[in-house]
Amino acid sequence: MIDRIPVEWEVTLGQSILKMLPLEQKPDQKILAVLQDTVALLEQSVEGNQPYDLRIYIWSEKEVNALALPGGAMLISQGLLNEAESPEELAGVIAHEI
Repeated sequence: MIDRIPVEWEVTLGQSILKMLPLEQKPDQKILAVLQDTVALLEQSVEGNQPYDLRIYIWSEKEVNALALPGGAMLISQGLLNEAESPEELAGVIAHEI
């Protein structure tokens, strides 16, 4: 049944939710680039073609958290960025969200 939901609907839902969340307005572009590069590397390990444009956003949340929204948006909290002890730790979180 879930495979009958159009990807476009998932993207629309995810973007609607994204607009309601407090995102960093001026995220550190170097950190964002590293996170997005990590997504690209991990995406290569996914079998088959997946229909989503996986994008990382930095969430202004102080708690250590991350989440994936419908349609490919993934949020990494500022708290997680502050507390992560290594790039590999963040890669593990991103892999989980993918």
